[in-house]
Amino acid sequence: DGGTIVPDSSRLDSASPDSSSLDGSATDSTPTVPDVLPPDAKIDTDAGCPSIVQPPPSFCDGGTMAATYDSNACINGFACAPVICSLAGGQCVGLAPGSCASNHYGDARKYDCGGGLGVGCCLP
Repeated sequence: DGGTIVPDSSRLDSASPDSSSLDGSATDSTPTVPDVLPPDAKIDTDAGCPSIVQPPPSFCDGGTMAATYDSNACINGFACAPVICSLAGGQCVGLAPGSCASNHYGDARKYDCGGGLGVGCCLP
């Protein structure tokens, strides 16, 4: 199903920084970063983003996948490319200095802003 956004909430890391194990010792709450991410996927573990596991290569029938983002710039799922920019959590902006506050432009082959020239997908 070529454009369905599938969040993987079953694999969210719900550990909190002050969690402890049953024996009273502290546990490591450092989020795990998936082994392979799309090159334009940005993981910011300092922002408190939950870690998610990337879907298997068969997720897009061997095609390209794109990360989707929430309003906190955390990856919240994956979709098969091309993904409409706004559905991926981004905003289509003109390609000009300062038009993308995060300076995190999505790959135009993965994030669709229509057929306009000089427009890119600004991701959180």
